[in-house]
Amino acid sequence: MIPFEEIDAALKSLGKDRAWLASESGRKPDSIRVALATNADPKNRSELLQKALSDAIEREQLRQAADKPRLDIEPPPEIPPGHTAIYLSGQELEDADRASRLVGSPSLATFCRDIIRAEAGRILAKQGRADGTNGP
Repeated sequence: MIPFEEIDAALKSLGKDRAWLASESGRKPDSIRVALATNADPKNRSELLQKALSDAIEREQLRQAADKPRLDIEPPPEIPPGHTAIYLSGQELEDADRASRLVGSPSLATFCRDIIRAEAGRILAKQGRADGTNGP
């Protein structure tokens, strides 16, 4: 449960006020005002009231957390124009991009072009040997 002394700060962090808290908790605004006063009498701070106020705040915290986009999860990379014919998924693009960075390629496009040229040259050279020619 949220201590009475921390309820106003919790409300402020949610962008809510005591009127909202009264409405959400089903309590009278005056009982909340009296309980949250700096010099509140302990008899005005019942555990039942504290639980009702805390529950309302915690429900709102959960609601706001659910509505907020998570920043710790990276969105899948967007496939750049022209790459959609090569990469069938964001994971394939991510793998190729990571590999290009590991070898120090200046860009994913350069990496792909160089790999394709090298592989094409290897295949054509192998084909040339198979048909008795020296290559393309």
